Amino acid sequence: MPPVGYHSDLVSLLYRSRATMEFDHALLENLVSGARERNHERDVTGALYFEGGRFMQWLEGPAPTVSRLFGKIGEDRRHTDVEVLSFGHTTRRVFADWNLRLFHGFNELPRAGFASSNPSVPGLADDPGLLRSMALALARGRVGELAIAFEQAGSDLRLQALLCERLMHQYGELWAQDECTELDTVLGLALAQSQFRLHRARFPAHPLAKAGETVLVMPVPGERHTLGASLAQASFEEGGYGVPTGLAESCEEMREQLRDCFCNHALLVSSGVFPRTHRVDSIRACADLLRGLLPNGASIGLYGQLAAVEPSMSSACGCDYGAHSAVGLADRIKSDSGARHWA
Repeated sequence: MPPVGYHSDLVSLLYRSRATMEFDHALLENLVSGARERNHERDVTGALYFEGGRFMQWLEGPAPTVSRLFGKIGEDRRHTDVEVLSFGHTTRRVFADWNLRLFHGFNELPRAGFASSNPSVPGLADDPGLLRSMALALARGRVGELAIAFEQAGSDLRLQALLCERLMHQYGELWAQDECTELDTVLGLALAQSQFRLHRARFPAHPLAKAGETVLVMPVPGERHTLGASLAQASFEEGGYGVPTGLAESCEEMREQLRDCFCNHALLVSSGVFPRTHRVDSIRACADLLRGLLPNGASIGLYGQLAAVEPSMSSACGCDYGAHSAVGLADRIKSDSGARHWA
């Protein structure tokens, strides 16, 4: 049975464009006021963002209505370079109470479950329905909902990482329930990774508090989901460690990378979606190879769903510690440096 409020023809569209004229506050308010009245009559909701001569607008409503409205928007000579960022069916409105509202900061947007009033926990973690909707939207090429969530998380890496990790877990559940394929998962997480990288690029690099301390982050050979590796890189950088750019996709590439740059530690990243316990032997072989390439006293960690299966799994993979979240990875190196089990 469809969820309450579901409309099979309800769509969401996100686009951006560039203004062809100067817009002051009065002109913007006039533009929004007229559009708001028309949208109310057409059962269209949404929001408009304007900064530095650039527009970004969300539209939600019946599919035929939104399509016609966007056609007229495209003909408006007050802007140009109209680019659709996201378009597709949705099960619920994000801007249900807004026929159209002008906003100047993403913290003004309705929370809609993307971030709770508690700054330490994203509301998405408490609402599987919203998380499921976002995961399916990403698998179909729609990034608008995730973009809003990242904007509301701001520079807080903890919130960003938790959001991405919840998404990865959600894809595992959707796949198990036959609601998406592994290809859907790969495509959805690729879009999530690109949005995460774009969002992180907006914030200044963290000063290297541990000059000379570097960590090699490497996806488990054959792993197709690299969002976790991006989260791990950002977490180590936030903790003051240097992280070589690029991700080695094989032991050969890893060996080449270590020839070009010195690393004090390493982290192997398994899938954030599936445990993939059948890869334990290959991960251990990779960890053993790293032991011979890294300096004495180096730590090797395991991050991902495989590390979350049970505490002993990281030891079985030949690693010193396991982590099921990217949050606090830099602290794991420090806390485990004095008590490693060289399995």
